[in-house]
Amino acid sequence: MQDQQLEQLMTQSADDAVKYAEEEFQLTLDYSTESLLKLDVLVSALHERQKKQAHATDLLFTLCTIFGAYTGEVFRRHLGGEWFHDKSNTEAPYVCLTYLDKEFPFSSIVYHKIITDGSISIAGYVEQAMSNATQ
Repeated sequence: MQDQQLEQLMTQSADDAVKYAEEEFQLTLDYSTESLLKLDVLVSALHERQKKQAHATDLLFTLCTIFGAYTGEVFRRHLGGEWFHDKSNTEAPYVCLTYLDKEFPFSSIVYHKIITDGSISIAGYVEQAMSNATQ
């Protein structure tokens, strides 16, 4: 996949996250860093749903992708960065955002918040990532 195609895919996925948040949770995500607090509420609700009944694997993948893309797009719009598809491990390829030789696996943070720990703060992670990236 070309860099431009990956960027287009991730921006479209982020837009899908905005639509999902509005339609399913009546939350407005506007790509501000403050909107990540709303995203935390939404993903915490997904964590609670997961505890009651596991999400289907394909739905979980989609949710992690779109909300990881949204989180990355917030970072990218405020600081910059490039989407990168790491295929070095053919068994487990992944997409992350790179900025100044640092990788940020935003979809992984969303996954861990849904699956293991609803108290993980996506907003806090991004705040720390932005701080670390600019030092």
